[in-house]
Amino acid sequence: MNKIPAIMSWSGGKDSAYALHTILQAGVYDVQFLLSNFNGEQKRLSTHGISEALIEAQSEALGIPLQKMYVYESSNAAYEKALTEFLETATSKKIFHVIFGDIFLEDLRAYREEKLAAVGMQAVFPLWGKNTLRLVRSFIDDGFKSMICCVNDAYLTEKHAGKIIDHPFIDQLPLSSDPCGENGEYHSFCFDGPVYTKPIAVSHTNTRYKSLPLTMHSVESTANAPITLGFWYANLILAHTLPKHEPKSCERCGQYFECKPGDITHCQCFGRAISAEVKDWMAKKYIDCICGNCITALNNPSILFREKFGSSPH
Repeated sequence: MNKIPAIMSWSGGKDSAYALHTILQAGVYDVQFLLSNFNGEQKRLSTHGISEALIEAQSEALGIPLQKMYVYESSNAAYEKALTEFLETATSKKIFHVIFGDIFLEDLRAYREEKLAAVGMQAVFPLWGKNTLRLVRSFIDDGFKSMICCVNDAYLTEKHAGKIIDHPFIDQLPLSSDPCGENGEYHSFCFDGPVYTKPIAVSHTNTRYKSLPLTMHSVESTANAPITLGFWYANLILAHTLPKHEPKSCERCGQYFECKPGDITHCQCFGRAISAEVKDWMAKKYIDCICGNCITALNNPSILFREKFGSSPH
C-alpha cells in the first residue's frame, strides 16, 4: 500500500512526539517533514520558547527533515499569512495532510480544519478524544522522556519548570489541571523515546518569568480559581554547548566569580536554600546570576526588605 504523504506539525513536546509515534506505528502516512513555527526575531518557538537549535536536534534524531516557518509580527494575521503561503507550497508538491497532536480542544481543531480546508488540505488528529491521564501514563511507560519548558502560573509554579515528566510529576499535579497540559498548563520538550535514533542531551540552566499584558489575563468563572498572570520558562539548552566555567561579575556587588553551568553541583549557588520571595526579587531585579555571598545576604529578611524599600523594617 502506498502511504499518504503528510506534514507533522511539530512543537517539540510530548504530544507531538506521541502523535508521531502513533502515526508511524499505524503505517498509513509518510511523514515527509516536520513543520515548526518560530518567532522570526528570537528564533524560538512562539509559544514554548524552545530554541531553534533544540528543534533541529530533534529533527536529526528523528531522521525527518525540518521545515521552519518564521513569523516576524506578534499578530494572528501575520501567522495566518505565513501559514497559508507555506501550505500552498506544500499542496503544489502534492501534500494534502497535516498531522497534529491536539487531544480535545474543539475550537482549536475547528480553527485548524478551517485553515487547511481553505487551501485544499485535511487535518489528522491521531490522539483525538483519548483520556489524557491514560495517554500521558502510556507516554511515560512507552519510554518517552520529556522536560517541562514552560508552565502557566495559574496552575503550576516555578519549581515545575525544568522537571522531567514522570509518574510522580503527574501524581502531584493540581486537580484543576489537565494531566497532558491540554489547556496550556505546561509545555514540554521531548528528548528521548522510541521515535528517536538517539537521545538528545539537554540541560536546564535557569528559569525566567514572563508576565502577560493585562488585556491577555484570563479569569476563570469560579470565584476561587487563579488568574493567569504569565509563564515560567525553563532555559533549556543542548548540554554540549554549556561552558564548564564562565567568568562573571556579580550584578549586585561587582565581585568576580565563576559560574559553572556545565558542572552545576560545584556552582557557587548549588545547594543554597533560597526563599520564594528572594527568587522573585532576583528574577525582577537582576538579568544574570549574582554571587553566592549576595544570595546568602538576600536570604536575610532585613537586608531583602532594605533592598526592596530602601529602609529597614520597624
